[in-house]
Amino acid sequence: MTPLAKVLITLVLVGGIGMVIYRNQDQIRGLRKGTSQPGTGGPATAGTKEGARRRIVVGVNDFGGAYPALVANDGATPGPGSLFAKQGLDVEIKLVRGSKERLEQFDAGQIDIMLLTLDYVANLAAVKTGVLGPVGGGAG
Repeated sequence: MTPLAKVLITLVLVGGIGMVIYRNQDQIRGLRKGTSQPGTGGPATAGTKEGARRRIVVGVNDFGGAYPALVANDGATPGPGSLFAKQGLDVEIKLVRGSKERLEQFDAGQIDIMLLTLDYVANLAAVKTGVLGPVGGGAG
């Protein structure tokens, strides 16, 4: 693997982690203060038992970069050998092939993390700042 590829992979991972932290600031603050309550942004959410963990849903496409996460999770949902579950995390890897659909599900809160390629991240940044048109392209 070239040094450039390593740098790009690192940027994508750091960007994804930063996005999750930004979207879940309230949950993180609640955890640090010990005030998380079900349904208020803590690890337990409405409809779950007190102390139950909220499932983290990772939206991926069929790009091979998601394969290590599938192996670590022992499948799309936590399997008996899940490395995430052993660390107390409930992670689901969800295949969403279309970039537009993945972004819509992310915005709707159906997925928590989007695994993206760097070219898509650049396109998304340009769209969000108004430099380009809507993600997915096309007229109208």
